Amino acid sequence: KQWYQRRVAITAGIRAHLYRKLFLQTKAATLIVQKYIRGHLARQLVAEMWAEKCARLEAELEAQRRALEERRKEMERLRKEQQEQEAEQLRCELEEEEAARKKDEEERKRIEEGRMREAMVGVKLRWVMEE
Repeated sequence: KQWYQRRVAITAGIRAHLYRKLFLQTKAATLIVQKYIRGHLARQLVAEMWAEKCARLEAELEAQRRALEERRKEMERLRKEQQEQEAEQLRCELEEEEAARKKDEEERKRIEEGRMREAMVGVKLRWVMEE
C-alpha cells in the first residue's frame, strides 16, 4: 500500500509538473502569438496610415498641379489680352498719325491753292494795271 501511495504521489507530481510545464508553454505560446498579432496589427496600422498619408499627399499634389495649370492658363490669357490691347493701341496710334498726315496734306494743299489764287490775282492785277 505504501509503495502504491508513493507511486500515486509521484505520478501526481509528474502530472502536476507536466501540467505546469504545458501551462507555461501554452502561456508563452499565447504571449508569442499575442505579440505577433500586436506586431502584425501595428504594421498593418502603420501601412494604412502611410497609405492615407500618401493618398492625401497625392491629392495635394494633384490640387497644386491643377492650380498651377489654371494659373498658367490665366497668365496665357492675360498675355494674349495684353498683346491684343497693345496691337489695338498701335492701330489707334497709326490711325491717328494717318489722320494727322491727311489733315496736314489737306492744309498744305489748301495753303498752296491759296498761294496759287493769290499769285493768279497778282498776275491778273498786273495785267489790269498794264492795260
